[in-house]
Amino acid sequence: MVVLELIFKGHVSGICQLSGDQRMQGIYVDAVEVEALLQNLPQGLSEDSYLLFF
Repeated sequence: MVVLELIFKGHVSGICQLSGDQRMQGIYVDAVEVEALLQNLPQGLSEDSYLLFF
């Protein structure tokens, strides 16, 4: 859920839609970018997002 929140709030720039798949399962993100964001969560995420890492 944290990754989806990062996407919806505009923190992830490397997003692609897999060809022919219009569902949420068809979203591809850059794992290195997401991992870097998870190491230092940006401000403005839900409280639940921060609790997952403490």
